[in-house]
Amino acid sequence: SKHPYFITFVFVALFSFISFWVLKLKNLNFMEKLIFLLFFSFSLNSIYHTTFIWNLNLAMLLGFLTFLFFLQKKEWILTSNLRTLIFSLALGAIFQIHYALFFLLVGIGAKIAKKDLKKLLPFLLGFFASFFPFAIFEIRHNFLITKMLLQLPFETRENNLGINLTQTFMDLSQFYFPFLIEFKALHLLIGVAFSLFLVTYPKRFSTKIFFALFITTFILFRRNFVYYLALYLPFFYFQIATATQKKKFQIFLIILALITSVYSANRFLKERNSKLGIKTQIAIAEKIRQHNKDKTLSLTAEPHPDDRKGVEYLLSVLYKFKIDDKDKDKYIICYEKNLCPNKKTLFEGEKVRLVYYRE
Repeated sequence: SKHPYFITFVFVALFSFISFWVLKLKNLNFMEKLIFLLFFSFSLNSIYHTTFIWNLNLAMLLGFLTFLFFLQKKEWILTSNLRTLIFSLALGAIFQIHYALFFLLVGIGAKIAKKDLKKLLPFLLGFFASFFPFAIFEIRHNFLITKMLLQLPFETRENNLGINLTQTFMDLSQFYFPFLIEFKALHLLIGVAFSLFLVTYPKRFSTKIFFALFITTFILFRRNFVYYLALYLPFFYFQIATATQKKKFQIFLIILALITSVYSANRFLKERNSKLGIKTQIAIAEKIRQHNKDKTLSLTAEPHPDDRKGVEYLLSVLYKFKIDDKDKDKYIICYEKNLCPNKKTLFEGEKVRLVYYRE
């Protein structure tokens, strides 16, 4: 598509498809569906992460769709080696959208091994077959990705890797229940309580292993970024909604979901144009297009260079720009305005600024 809004329409379509699928699930009662749909539809980060271009958003939705499909069709998948192989081939392709879906891959693999150990071989064959395009790329580019992977252990300081259990549990609660912003001690308590609950109480094996794998990898490899929690967002809400049918707990969750929904909707309406939102990304790309006539430039972002990707995609695909880090025309997108150098301002929003200088 030549229009950037089409990209975010894909998120809306997948989001809607998931909601209708959950409504049709026969093994869930009305309360379980209501709890999940309230959280999934109206939670602040659920809304926020479907308003801008990023591979993590697509991984979140496709990953959860794969989970729903496996939950409903695992007997059918495991009736033949070919079906198992095709399913794992698709799962491998989705895993490649974002590596933090590791929990989904290993969780489903463990479930298959527990159900029928013989099906583990076609499952692994399908998964590794999904990497065939990467093998071709590696051969043609002198094993570039392999060399990069081998460098990862030496880049821990650069990537801000570090274990902080207290902060992890607070982040978990603040991300999934954003209305208790100032009460850090309470967020810590909620984060620990729900984590313990999801790894011990639910009867469903997949709930325990998926969450245990996710929280472990999040603790070990989270860097300083909380946004990886978005990958587990629909899983988290689905699993707490379906963990028990005890009425008192379900009433508690309904109240929690309603408070989260009202707070999230109110805050989103006040901050409709988020700094990473598609409207902001389009506005920045348009300003660069108007300013840069030779269609070659250097583009970076502060404080996180990866945050340039949405604008870079629009410039490359929509306006046919060439992004070259060595180009003399330097554009910096500052998502924290105080980090901007004292250069010419081309665009300024409430939370973001675009500056330019020629080297």
